[in-house]
Order: sequence, then C-alpha cells, then structure tokens
Amino acid sequence: MTQQKTKRVALSVQKPRWAEWMRLGAEAAAILMDLRDKPRALDWMAVGVRAAGLAAKLREEHRAATAGDPDDYFECDGPEAEWKLVPGELTDILLEYVEETALVESHHDGRMTSMQAILGRVDAHPVGWVAYADGSMSSGPYIRRADEAALWRALGGRLWSRLDCEHAAYGREGLCADPFMTGERDLQPTKQFRDLHGRLEAFVDHGISRSVLFCGPPGTGKSTGIRGLARAMGMSSLRVDVGAFMDGWGAWRSHDSAIEGIDTLVRVLAPEVIILDDIDRAMVTARLLEFLEFAHDHATLVLASANQTGAMAGAALRPGRFDELVRVDALDRDLLESLLGDEAGLVDELASWPVAYVHEFVQRRRVLGPEVARREIAELAARIARTSEDDDD
Repeated sequence: MTQQKTKRVALSVQKPRWAEWMRLGAEAAAILMDLRDKPRALDWMAVGVRAAGLAAKLREEHRAATAGDPDDYFECDGPEAEWKLVPGELTDILLEYVEETALVESHHDGRMTSMQAILGRVDAHPVGWVAYADGSMSSGPYIRRADEAALWRALGGRLWSRLDCEHAAYGREGLCADPFMTGERDLQPTKQFRDLHGRLEAFVDHGISRSVLFCGPPGTGKSTGIRGLARAMGMSSLRVDVGAFMDGWGAWRSHDSAIEGIDTLVRVLAPEVIILDDIDRAMVTARLLEFLEFAHDHATLVLASANQTGAMAGAALRPGRFDELVRVDALDRDLLESLLGDEAGLVDELASWPVAYVHEFVQRRRVLGPEVARREIAELAARIARTSEDDDD
C-alpha cells in the first residue's frame, strides 16, 4: 500500500518534468528554424537572447532533474548513519547558537517553492535541518554522530556562560538559572541534612557517585534541604521539574522524547548534581529506569524528592537507581528554636509542622507582629490538617 502510493507520487512529479523538456525542445527547434532563414544582424541579436534564455532554462531543468531529495541528505536511520536527530526538547536551545546557515545546493532543485536542506554550525560542528520554502523547519535539527560529544561540550560552555550561574533549572519555561539557588529564601539546614552532607562527602571523596530519594509529606522541607545540600557540596546542579513533562495520567509527554531530551541536556551541561523534583509524579517505565541509571552514571549526586513512594515500583528504589531513601518529616528542635527566637515557647506546639508553615509563621510574625502571628496559629494548623487528609486520600 505504501509502495503504491510512493510510486504514484513519483509519477506525478515526473510528468510535468517530461512536459517541460518537450517544451524546451520545441523552443530550440524554433530557434534553429529561424537560423535556417538567413537572419539579418538584428535577427541574430534576438536569436542570441532567445538562445541564452533557453540555455538558462536548460540549466534550471538539469538542476531540477539531478538535485537530491533534501530529506535524503540527513539520513539518520541505523547505527552507522552519519547524522543523528536531536531530541525535540532541545531544538530551540540548539538553534539559538547556530551560525552561518546556507542552502545545500546539491539537494535543492532551484525552485523557490521547494523544500530545502540547510546547513549551519555551532563552532566548527555542523548542524542541519530540512526547511519548507517559507523557512520553517520540516524536520531536524540533525548533528553528525562523530561530532556529538564535542558539539555538546561547546554548547554546554555557551549555556553555562549565558546562565551566569552554577545552578540551572529545566521545566515548562525551558532552561534558566535556578532561581531558588540564587535567592535568599533558604532556611538553615536541619541536623538531618547536615549529617547527610557529611555522609555524601565521604562517598564523593572515595570517587563513588550517590543517589538519594527524599520522601515525606508536602512542605516538610525536602526541596529546601536538597537545594541547600547541593549548594553546600559546592557543585554545579541541574534541577528538572519532572511534573512539567508529565501528562494528566503521569505518563511522559511525547512518549520517550522528553526523557531523551533530558538525557541530552545532562550530556550538554554535565552537571555534578542532578535534582529531580516530584519524581513520584512520573509513571515508572523501563525508560524511566534507564534514565535513573544514566543519571547515576553521569553525575556525582542525584537528589530526588517524592511526596509518596507507594506508587513507585520497587525496581525504581533499588541501589544504582536510588542508593538511599531518606524520610523528611519536620524541622529539628534546635533549628526550630533558633527560628522562633523570642517565641521559643511555641516549639512544642509547632514541632510537627512542615517547614513551609513554620516559615510562613515566622514571616507573619516579622511583618504583622507577634500577637497577630500567634492568633493565626490555629488557621495554619487547620490548613496542615486539611493537607494531611488530602494526602491520605
């Protein structure tokens, strides 16, 4: 069925071309007929103009007949193919740095309405794509397999320079400097995270990469602790908002392309720490398991957060994907006392509160005053209870 359709399309293209050759032959015959009648000087001039026009048309037709198909230029099927398709998630990032674009003349028939194979470069590394006549992309971009590693290093250097920061975030808005890592919102690390810092440093000092999954209810300080830990380790980081790549059922959007795009971004940026927010929102598939192993192999630390691990398959929790599971419930008593200051008498009442609510209470006390903040403790406690009930459901 597919072959027949292809054949019909090919014939429909050839018919006008043969017709064009016949028309050009008739025009050449007409010129010869004029020459037979012994033309005068002015006639010779007219014949010359017609002959030059015919020659140009013949050249155009020859080019149209011999030009390669733009889609064939970037052949990328099979492991031995010269070209490789870049994941769609990285298209905009890569194209931003492509320079010196030009038409591949050997694969263009010369018509303004025809598809085009375009070649450019990032540094000395070729990048190409197939474009419609209006310039919009039909397929691609493509890179040469032999240049892949060098190209990603060159692109990574440019991206880090643009971010002007050692901490990047990747999600719905694309790639940007991680705003959390550059802000002043961090609370002091809890004893749990301070102890974990020392534990992870011991592994790193022995040249062993490590992956940790932090689990616990929302607002207990998982994300805050993870970011603080990455900063304390003095390592570059890439934080991925996993939820941004999920559909409403927890499946990766666009099948495996989203994971492949994140894979490639890790190769480009080569971060020392990979942070995965809300990993439990992702459906556990074979491709996700491969990605966790890939992340473990390509970063010094992989730090992930999950509100619940019950829905995660046991295969995702084994060492090599996540070496350690850490439960995060509430703030340390000594840290809570230091945050509350003059309100240290409230430690017992607030000891079980998630860190986000403690932080909110501290802000209200600073802005609205101690009396107002104390009166509103009941309202915050009710919200915590309601959140816990929703999580249980």
